[in-house]
Amino acid sequence: MSYTITKTDGAVLTTIIDGTVDNTSSSLILLGRNYSNYGQYMANDLVWLLENFSNPTAPLKPMAGQLWWNNSTNLLQIFNGTGWKSVSAATSNSIAPVTTTVGDQWWDSVNQQLYAYNGTTPYNIAGWVLIGPAYSSGQGKSGPVWEVIKDTIGTNHHVLSIYLDNVRTGIISTDSVFTPNVAIAGFTTIQTGNNLRIGDTLWGTASNSNMLGGVTSSTFVSRNVDNTFVGNIVVSNDDGITVGHLQQLTTAVSNNDGVIRNNYLNGDLRFYVNVLGSTTEALHIEGTTGMVSVAADPVIGLGIATKQFVDAKSISPVFTGVPTSPTMPSGTANTAIATTEFVSAANVAMTSFVTSELITTNANVSLKANTLSPVFAGVPTAPTMPSGTANTAIATTAFVSGAVADSTANTNSGLSLKAPLLSPNLSGTPTAPTAASTDSSTTLATTAFVSGAVADSTANTNSGLSLKANILSPVFAGVPTAPTMPSGTANTAIATTAFVMNNSGLFPNKIYQGNSAFTLIDNGAGTANLTIDGNAVMTATISGVNLMNGATGYNQPDGTNNTTLATTSFVQTAANLWGGSAKFVADAAPIAGVNDTGSKNGDFWFQY
Repeated sequence: MSYTITKTDGAVLTTIIDGTVDNTSSSLILLGRNYSNYGQYMANDLVWLLENFSNPTAPLKPMAGQLWWNNSTNLLQIFNGTGWKSVSAATSNSIAPVTTTVGDQWWDSVNQQLYAYNGTTPYNIAGWVLIGPAYSSGQGKSGPVWEVIKDTIGTNHHVLSIYLDNVRTGIISTDSVFTPNVAIAGFTTIQTGNNLRIGDTLWGTASNSNMLGGVTSSTFVSRNVDNTFVGNIVVSNDDGITVGHLQQLTTAVSNNDGVIRNNYLNGDLRFYVNVLGSTTEALHIEGTTGMVSVAADPVIGLGIATKQFVDAKSISPVFTGVPTSPTMPSGTANTAIATTEFVSAANVAMTSFVTSELITTNANVSLKANTLSPVFAGVPTAPTMPSGTANTAIATTAFVSGAVADSTANTNSGLSLKAPLLSPNLSGTPTAPTAASTDSSTTLATTAFVSGAVADSTANTNSGLSLKANILSPVFAGVPTAPTMPSGTANTAIATTAFVMNNSGLFPNKIYQGNSAFTLIDNGAGTANLTIDGNAVMTATISGVNLMNGATGYNQPDGTNNTTLATTSFVQTAANLWGGSAKFVADAAPIAGVNDTGSKNGDFWFQY
């Protein structure tokens, strides 16, 4: 009867016929029934199994799960169905094993750590590589540990905690922020990402950061890019702000006065505004002379009056509204302004004069005969025409007498055509020669003479009025003048250029023409004085104040202790810089014997 041999899983390995052996199906010798000397083969099989086929050569026909002790390498190997895999030895002891093979493992029973043997590389214990944990039992838990932390509502959160000597120093979480149900020392809340223990510091270089000092990083400004500020910028010191690669422009505060200063030699100071989208220079202070110029002449009442504007107004001023001026004495004839009162009085006098002249003229006219059909009275005379004249000329009595004497034959009807010399009564259109306009004798006045006299009188009157200014909104030419009112006058009197210059302090801003002083007065929170006296002394904005070379407080003697504003030069060269609780601001620590002379306990250095 044949034997059917099966594996543990039920698979048939082989069938052995009675009286035969099978040494090809496996690493053992399998016996059929009634095989001679079967005890010998069975004993061998048991010994081979007991020693795990101890041999430098692997057993033939291995099966998955079969063990083989390789006595050349002293490694126990197992067949996995395709090849042999070493099974390393493992030892638990307080000290490392002496006899070892590469791949052996040793559990340190004292420090509770697992090691593997690599055969050559010297580690803390020669040849043994620490597998873990990285800390010994005496040191306490150290390194990353996966944990579950419940929050205050009982939700589980998977985290990776970092320990050092049994102290939790960090927690890594991918969940939203939560508060542990059981308080964890150093961790009030667990944020998304890496959490350091409260009070611990991360040292080294970071590529980026979300917060700085507990404040969102986006709220800070950068030194190397343009920045936009939303809130107010406050500089809580009188030294103010310095701008420029050569630190040319500074702002500061001095005795509550705002000061702007251009530190660069002969550097100008310019003020710009945006006028309808165009950048326009509104104010320019020349650094070499201290002279001040503005963008344009004023167009509003409080605008700055430039020299150009004042000169133009002094040549041909144009007044509006109801300008007033002192009334000159009657009869004044110069370049002084003629007020309506002066003109009115002059007009009254002129009217009286003209009326008188007209009365006289009219009276004289009444004594004149018309050129058309004149009627004479008294004893009118006329030049005697030559004998024989026959035209429209007046015939005098002499002409008539001669004519009568020459021709006694003339009939009486011819005499009837003649006018008598005494009180002649002319008819038709008698004519006469027009006397000169200056003639004031008894010469016959023609209509041409009378018309010319009337025209001359009217022209003289009108020419006098054309030289006068109107009382209402007068328009002057040339260089009109007016008396300068006393300082402080505030009425409708005309303000002369002298009055304006003498009282420029009445305005919020003032510029002195003809000297080197420029003063800017701010009557708000503080006074901002910008005074130039040959060279710029102070420059000012609302950001702060700084002093120019030569101004009060510049280059004070070493050791000076007063209320005068200290310049940067004074501070940097003061011998007592580190004399006691001193403060030093720089980008590097003070150098012994160089800039820490006289340093004492309590001094500190702020690195920017």
